[in-house]
Amino acid sequence: MPAEIVFKNHRVKIGAARSVPDRNILVRESPGGIRPAWAGNILQPIQVITRDKDAPKARALAYDVYNLLNDRIGLILPATTVDGVIYPAFQTAQISSTNVPYPIGPDANGRFEFSINLNLIYGR
Repeated sequence: MPAEIVFKNHRVKIGAARSVPDRNILVRESPGGIRPAWAGNILQPIQVITRDKDAPKARALAYDVYNLLNDRIGLILPATTVDGVIYPAFQTAQISSTNVPYPIGPDANGRFEFSINLNLIYGR
């Protein structure tokens, strides 16, 4: 899966590309980000949407993501830079799925999409 294109929150053209590729993964923050009283960690729901021109390929990609992330403990997410501000890498306490991948239908251009909802738990 290292060669897959992953977008954060929005699909946008990359560099000089004329369009967003048909096959990609979109990771979106969902409403939430609460701090449960029982642990002092942040519980952040996220949605992962896989997309491809072919439904079986979009489904297979969704299951690849599901198998990679579901029930992961201690995964280190990489550092990122936004507008010159460096956000350091951090370690998750747990990532767990609330469902198996499910089809959400084709997009406006007929590309097939599958969704997975995950809970990301991490410390402050």
